[in-house]
Amino acid sequence: ICLSGGGSRIPGLEDVFREHLNIEVSIFNPLDYIEWDVGNFDGEYLACIGPQMAIPMGLTLRKTKEK
Repeated sequence: ICLSGGGSRIPGLEDVFREHLNIEVSIFNPLDYIEWDVGNFDGEYLACIGPQMAIPMGLTLRKTKEK
């Protein structure tokens, strides 16, 4: 299971899923897969908000209809 969104920041949530479902659980951070300038962005901040960026990143990358 890949957790994302603000709820993924609930302390211990990852462990609860892991223990009750006996499967691998991780927190998905789409910002881990892009390059960013360390001089312009705070890495700790990006790590904190990254899981909340899954839907906005997906919407940004989707293909729109061409007319």
